[in-house]
Amino acid sequence: MRKGLLASVVVGMVFVGMGCEPHMALREMERQVDSLWLSAVDLRCEYMKDPLGIDAAQPRLFWKLDTPRRGAMQTAYRILVASSADKLAWNRGDLWDSGKVASPDSIQIEYAGKILTSGQQCFWKVRVWDEKGTEGPWSRPALWTMGLLKGEDWKGKWIGKDEAASAAAANPLAGASWIWFEADANKQAPVGKR
Repeated sequence: MRKGLLASVVVGMVFVGMGCEPHMALREMERQVDSLWLSAVDLRCEYMKDPLGIDAAQPRLFWKLDTPRRGAMQTAYRILVASSADKLAWNRGDLWDSGKVASPDSIQIEYAGKILTSGQQCFWKVRVWDEKGTEGPWSRPALWTMGLLKGEDWKGKWIGKDEAASAAAANPLAGASWIWFEADANKQAPVGKR
């Protein structure tokens, strides 16, 4: 009886040990595989990180590639641009979904979605594919905000000199009274403080 109990305990410990180690090993393998993916990082719009006041109707988008693998290269990308952070989180590019574009380019990718309006916020992210055709994870979201694109979008008034001040600046001596002496002031002027 004792031998049977001891054998059961030993076998149970082996299975428990085997059950834990493969699980932990699997988790570590998943972490390492995740880090081997090619991913887009450092997203920029018109050379800036999360810029405000972009005046280009079709802003240019940029990203860098990140992976610990040597020789990895991008073979395709997909860009999503959404009007809200929530829509982007749900992978809904309501402003632009480029679809999968076979290209190694990661610089100066022109926005080609819906027409953008003044003051509009655009949330975006990128996914890239590597040389093996492996799809990488979505990048962290980025943002750009459109500037004022038309003259009628400007609501402010000019800050500067008003017209009365401008007229005075054009003729600064208007209305001045002069004191002068007709003769040679050095020889004939009365003595006094000057």
